[in-house]
Amino acid sequence: MNSTTSSILTEGYTDLGKLEKIRATVGLVICIVIGLILIYCAFNMGNTPQKPTVSAYIISADCRDNNNYNNNNRNQDQVFCNLELLYKVKNIEYKNNISTSSNVYYRPGGSIRIEYDPENPDIINVSNNISNSTLSKISLFVAIIIVGGSIYNYYLVHSSHVYAAAQGASTVAGVFLAPLRPFQRF
Repeated sequence: MNSTTSSILTEGYTDLGKLEKIRATVGLVICIVIGLILIYCAFNMGNTPQKPTVSAYIISADCRDNNNYNNNNRNQDQVFCNLELLYKVKNIEYKNNISTSSNVYYRPGGSIRIEYDPENPDIINVSNNISNSTLSKISLFVAIIIVGGSIYNYYLVHSSHVYAAAQGASTVAGVFLAPLRPFQRF
């Protein structure tokens, strides 16, 4: 290998490493911003009071199917139900109507978990059975994974020239191969 070829390869190796260092730094900043937003949301969700729930008796149910197809032509059955419910809050009986959209066929005589407004028990929603603290913990976990992965990538790129050059080469190859992706069959 002559010196010109060696010089071109060395410059290419160095440039690919520089490209990946810039990309890793920008990625770190973006991931930190996303992580901070997720942490903010996690703390706000954790501080939001959970609405009380109660089991309601289904007096009548008018349910109908709506067959939807998603982007992959897979059938996603949706059941729309209008329910007449009977429930008790502080030993006072309430009768109310609610509409649902889910994959559950509700039957008269069954029960459903609902959440209600403590100041006005006539205002009800179907309970999703996921507490705000659970959502808060999931959001915090996702933030830690995103920021941690980005910090790890930043560390690897800035501490290993071979890793930086390989990642830079992968980025460049991805740019040139991206126009071919519409022709790929999955």
